[in-house]
Amino acid sequence: MKTKMIILLVFLIGSLFIIACSSNVLPNDDGKTTSPNIDDNSSLDEIFDMTEVYFDFGDKQLYAIAILDDSIIFEGNNNAPDAERNNRIYYRYYFSTSSFVHIGTFHNFYMSTGDFTFIDNLIYFDSTLYTDMGAIYNAIFMIDLEQNSLTSLIEDMHSEPIFHIMPYKDGLLSLKRRLEDGYEISYFETFCLDTKKTEIILETKVNIESYEGSEYLSYTIRDDMIYVIYYDSQSDDNIVIRVYDENLKVVRTITFGETEQRILQNRPHTFRLFGDFAYIYNYSTWGYIVRIEDDDYLSYIHSGKMLRITTSANIKDDKLLLWEGFSVNVFLFDIKTGTVEKVLMDFDDGYNIMYITANETLMYICIFPEEISYSNYRYFLHSVDNLH
Repeated sequence: MKTKMIILLVFLIGSLFIIACSSNVLPNDDGKTTSPNIDDNSSLDEIFDMTEVYFDFGDKQLYAIAILDDSIIFEGNNNAPDAERNNRIYYRYYFSTSSFVHIGTFHNFYMSTGDFTFIDNLIYFDSTLYTDMGAIYNAIFMIDLEQNSLTSLIEDMHSEPIFHIMPYKDGLLSLKRRLEDGYEISYFETFCLDTKKTEIILETKVNIESYEGSEYLSYTIRDDMIYVIYYDSQSDDNIVIRVYDENLKVVRTITFGETEQRILQNRPHTFRLFGDFAYIYNYSTWGYIVRIEDDDYLSYIHSGKMLRITTSANIKDDKLLLWEGFSVNVFLFDIKTGTVEKVLMDFDDGYNIMYITANETLMYICIFPEEISYSNYRYFLHSVDNLH
């Protein structure tokens, strides 16, 4: 059965999947945080079991994007009444000193995917920004965890807003789009971290009005093989998963099977692989866990409204941590057996999950009451070992 899919990008999607942002990196502290001497070997000694924590964010609105052994990385903006809202500020909170260190700030932020890529002691992320003249452009930023610094690596004035980056060979791989003569061109572009050079390695196009043609919708990478959710108007199964090898040859095609009507109700946004399973999150804010069968089709396992995965993949005994936004639902998904186990979370009545960030040992949980207000958010640290 063919699935007719709207191919045009929707740029202003909302804060549930996209984080709006800015350029001009400021290397120095803004004077409102402390910069203590940090022991490189400092780490979190206590294992928390649903411990509420209190942060003095001042006039800033901050969200945890990564938990490290010794600290939490926060992203946010200035929430003061007279402040610019189109900035992005990054801080590192050290457990050992209970202090924040300013990493960097950039301005003229427009939007981003909200995805972060970790390579060694570096964090890479995308942002779409605007110039002082109002022109839109894309950029890749890097947070150096050894230097506690923020750097803009590359700026692209030609692609459309929203692009996804992932580690690939000796650098990064981006899925981008540009408009040209009535067509939307989707293409994969590599960025070499050593030479800082880019190269387009795959490209296809679709007609904006008729949707005739083909398009790369989303992707993920495993062992330098690119798994692409691919649209082709001329195929009987016009949306499939194509697998490209290191030489960019298609070596496998996976159909959506019985999951087609569930997952493809809207454009896929996030695509990840875990063992024999895949996670797909679409622009209808539904998340799905599916199994990749030996016969090259997907079978349904689990789904949920705003079902998200945490930053870390395998957090506990080959289990993936899942959570549903605006609810109290938390799950552990066993990537060996394909079973889903609900986790009991002891939240106060009337509170729901805003987001969860986690690593292999620790969860950072933000909850909110029925009356949503940033000032009413509460924060907890929870040991992964104590999930039950």
